[in-house]
Amino acid sequence: MRAMPEPQRTTRSESIDFVLELGRALHVQGASSPEVEHAMTLVSRRFGLAGEFFATPTSIFASFQAENDSSASGSTTHLLRVVPGGTDLGKRARVDEILREIVSGELTPAEGRILLASVRVDRSPYPRALMLLCSALISASAARFFGLDAFEIALAGAVGFVVEVFALLAERSARLKRIQLPCAAFLAAALVALASGLRGEPTALQVLVAGVITLMPGLRITTAMLELSVDHLAAGSARFFGSLFALIALLFGAAIGAQIGELFPDTVPLAQIEAARAQVPGWTIYLALLVAPLCFGVLFRARPRDLGWILLSCALGFFGAAAGARILGSGLEAAVGGLMVGLASNVYGRLLDRPAVTTMIPGILLLVPGSIGFRSLFNLLERDVISGVEAAFRVALVGISIVAGLFVANILVRPRKLDRLES
Repeated sequence: MRAMPEPQRTTRSESIDFVLELGRALHVQGASSPEVEHAMTLVSRRFGLAGEFFATPTSIFASFQAENDSSASGSTTHLLRVVPGGTDLGKRARVDEILREIVSGELTPAEGRILLASVRVDRSPYPRALMLLCSALISASAARFFGLDAFEIALAGAVGFVVEVFALLAERSARLKRIQLPCAAFLAAALVALASGLRGEPTALQVLVAGVITLMPGLRITTAMLELSVDHLAAGSARFFGSLFALIALLFGAAIGAQIGELFPDTVPLAQIEAARAQVPGWTIYLALLVAPLCFGVLFRARPRDLGWILLSCALGFFGAAAGARILGSGLEAAVGGLMVGLASNVYGRLLDRPAVTTMIPGILLLVPGSIGFRSLFNLLERDVISGVEAAFRVALVGISIVAGLFVANILVRPRKLDRLES
């Protein structure tokens, strides 16, 4: 067995700076709080530092004490104010590579910091035109999963395209970024209401949900459930309420946008879904299952070589959830879907020595607990309290089911060493 190289001679300050930069990089790329803390602890031990860490969705606390210095003067405490970022699977994979090279002794802390800085300015491997197309295709695929007709599928795709245009504009403006969710939902609801009026037939609420599916905080809800399940109560609670606020912001914009429909004589409320729909061919569900995972990979900027694995993970999760619905019944099918996604992701990570989240995140997104939460709040807004509470309970049930499936998957197929979270 090859012996691990001895730690290279570096200053304490360089080591601490790298640990802090690593934590910030993982946080910005959407890592959960336990993952951030585990990675920082792992690297600290590699550098001979005694470190204690506490990560939340908006900050990281770090305290260091040299192992050979028990005096108070040897301790340093740091506070990082971190702004939550989006999910970039390509950058996440690059950060993981840097982490592995640091742990193996191939890089010094100073070299690692330079590489982390280069990751921040890496450009997307996909052109913006392709990302716009993928957003439209994801919304259209979601509409097909919801069982909508051809007109509504096309309308959802158009709404998804507009939402992504607004998202790209928000990336260039900090002020616009703050109001992205309500403004995007307003535009989506107004377009759906206008199209409904022009069509002269009621349009399902699911069209609006499909149109803004890329903005739904389903992944954040699942991450919050994961953090709560491992007793990381502060981070889990903060992330869950942040997800709830995101849903409320979307609902606020959608509620105002829906009122645009009242300006047109033939428009009906979005909540009416009793419309005669032309049947869409059954084979299109498999086309949607082929398109959606690949488009998720593009939107999350995954490396092209990983798109096939993402497709496999999503397909296993989809069919696993379908089998779970027959075996366990409605509400618990997400456990089987999460189990299949977790198994596929762990096998991918162990075989290729890459982060399992590359295939896990898109697979989880197909189980969409965020869209259920949106419909719950919309029902409450319409004073349908019973349906709203039932949908809210289903959100919690789906989130817990996904986490349970992932935990069982970690027992059946052990994750890579760098992916294991300390209990």
